Amino acid sequence: MPPILSRDQVALGAGARAWRRNGEPRSLWDRIGIPDPRLPSFPHCPVMESIACVLADDPRAPPLDGWRTRTADVVQVFSIVGAEPFVVAVAEWKHGTEEIVIGLPGGSIERGETTEEAAKRELLEETGLVAERLIALADPEKGIAFSARNSTSRFFPFLARGLRDEGSQRLDLGEDLRAFRISVADWRLLAESGFICEGAALATGLLALSAMERMERTEGR
Repeated sequence: MPPILSRDQVALGAGARAWRRNGEPRSLWDRIGIPDPRLPSFPHCPVMESIACVLADDPRAPPLDGWRTRTADVVQVFSIVGAEPFVVAVAEWKHGTEEIVIGLPGGSIERGETTEEAAKRELLEETGLVAERLIALADPEKGIAFSARNSTSRFFPFLARGLRDEGSQRLDLGEDLRAFRISVADWRLLAESGFICEGAALATGLLALSAMERMERTEGR
């Protein structure tokens, strides 16, 4: 059986060996000697990179080679409206799974934006709502990795309160999604039944609901 570790032991890496990058990552296109085929009209298209690492405490050990994708970081917003309360969700066709996916407002962080600015912008664009208060649900610098194994991309989850309706959606060219409201209870049921299949939406919802429960306990004291 694996050993039982304390929280402090886990925070120190749980005994796993630390590696460090050996040189700069290289685009796979550069490595095989052909031009980058990405189109300028798709600025958020992922870049595939090869990366080599050596053991931090023994650089002479055999290197650890791998690959990863580099793409824009994103935000996800769990928004609460009404007294019942309701979650503001979105339904959108996703090319990855080739199906309509139920998720949360969010999108890529533009160059020069803070994560909070991106969250406010995406919420307004996709739902027509403005949040008076945004609560970060993860480290504002590190966020949460989409896939720590082979992607640099991170998502930054937020809880939005005090929403004000500013009218219709302001979708980007090529975007097609529908915003709607659903009760918190129904969101939980959909998440637990596997109907909500996007990892970032599930994690953001879990963190937001936990934060709401903590706030309710604090306010009830």
